[in-house]
Amino acid sequence: MSRKWILFFIVVALVELLLLRLGYWQYNRMHEKDTLKAEFMASLPERTQVLNGVFDHSREVVLESQKYRNLYGYRVLTPLVMGEREIIVDRGWVPRSFEKDFLLGYHAVGTHTVEGVVRDVPKAKQTWFKGSEVGAEGAATVLQLLILDNIPKDPNIQRVEGQYLQATKATAPKIKAFFVEPEGGAKHKEYMLTWWTLAFILPILSLLLWFKRKREDKPVHTQ
Repeated sequence: MSRKWILFFIVVALVELLLLRLGYWQYNRMHEKDTLKAEFMASLPERTQVLNGVFDHSREVVLESQKYRNLYGYRVLTPLVMGEREIIVDRGWVPRSFEKDFLLGYHAVGTHTVEGVVRDVPKAKQTWFKGSEVGAEGAATVLQLLILDNIPKDPNIQRVEGQYLQATKATAPKIKAFFVEPEGGAKHKEYMLTWWTLAFILPILSLLLWFKRKREDKPVHTQ
């Protein structure tokens, strides 16, 4: 075997190891996500709470690019003030709008009983900008990622840190409140199968290429 082909198969072996390693990484991520989902669903009875308080709409924000059926819109995030404490409530989904004060139609005035599930705030894997404002004169602040620190605080009220309440019943007539299950490992399973399929195909294609070139380079004997 020539030096060129030796180098070629060394490169193929290194790429093969990389593909296998990527597939194994996604395998671990799949089991990690499935385990976290199973633990969350098992703790659902303890996480389900009924809270009483007043919504502070002056510090209300919306979360961008949230899906409901085949539509994209916002999730409305509002502090629920319970005396000297507050928790951020994901009140539900509303359609996207660029009208001034469009959130006024979703306000819940007075004391409310809110039923929902306490969830941990997802950890940010990278730096995201705070967001932008939509509507004339900044009708609402739009967040690109659920980061509680980007929701204004009241210095006189203690906020529940690291958790929020996902409402399971509507707090206003037009808001679509529904429970969203944690994401499992299905996406990582697809990635795992993709990497391992490539790892399976690569050596086969490499050998086919080698045999093809070997036959082409073989001298033809004439009689």
